[in-house]
Amino acid sequence: MGSTPPSYKGHRYPVEVISHCVAVLPLPAVVPRGATGSSAATVRRRLGRLTASGIVAFRCDMAPAVSGLPVSVTFRGRAAANDVNRLHRTLATLPECRLLAAVTGSANVLATYWLRDVGSVQQRETAVCAQLPSLDVTDRVVGMHTVKRMGHLLDGEGRRVEICPIRPW
Repeated sequence: MGSTPPSYKGHRYPVEVISHCVAVLPLPAVVPRGATGSSAATVRRRLGRLTASGIVAFRCDMAPAVSGLPVSVTFRGRAAANDVNRLHRTLATLPECRLLAAVTGSANVLATYWLRDVGSVQQRETAVCAQLPSLDVTDRVVGMHTVKRMGHLLDGEGRRVEICPIRPW
């Protein structure tokens, strides 16, 4: 990839700032100058631009057991291409929704939810299908144990034990 930072919509990623934020959690109030090569004001300005443009979003996460939602289920479904955006807007409003994606293939909708128990899987699917009759759920996968989430290695309880930063550039 060379030494030129990647860009998105004409903006250059301040890779050193993003990398530092991923590797140092929780984020300190002030990023040390030596960590990024930029002043605290420059880092704040860059992070402000990145978050305002939608390139970067901050997410607060917790162990599923602590949240009271220890069961992870991923639904794969099929919907008409012209209906996927409406489906996503509706599915994203459900509080248990952790991931929502439009994907290619015969199942073009992917949604992951954290639920209270295994019995809630059928209830969630039934409620979603009643609310969105154009969605055909084609597969369900219940996760027994998550080993890694968003660049964090997890213990058996879903708590972070190590960082393995995601470096998409």
